[in-house]
Amino acid sequence: SDARRRRRSAGSREDRGGVVALASHQCRRRDAITAVVSAASLLFFGAGGMSVGAAEAAAAAEEEQEALLARLQAEASDAYNARDFPGAYAALTRLCAADPTNPSWVEGRAQVAVDAKFFKEAIEGYTAALDMVAADD
Repeated sequence: SDARRRRRSAGSREDRGGVVALASHQCRRRDAITAVVSAASLLFFGAGGMSVGAAEAAAAAEEEQEALLARLQAEASDAYNARDFPGAYAALTRLCAADPTNPSWVEGRAQVAVDAKFFKEAIEGYTAALDMVAADD
């Protein structure tokens, strides 16, 4: 019975030693992962925010978005001036999708809908434009 207790006691010490070793290993691993993430963040973001590469990418994306909006606006204007109201409505629909927060595009599309005699769409468009403006106030 003493021998059994000694074996159980020795076994539990070994188990505890294994748990301690595992916990120690996990702490070292977590520390290593934290160090790698910190170093990567510092390299990517730098000390003061966005990296130069990320800033350039954001500027390029903004320029691309502005070019898209200008192209769609010109397409809508050209179609409207040619009295192609369905074409102008379609271009303004794409413009609204590209810049969904601008109530001017929604209002312009509603006006084109009136000219195209799409009265249901005109009512929906003017209502949406008014809702957008009211939400900004």
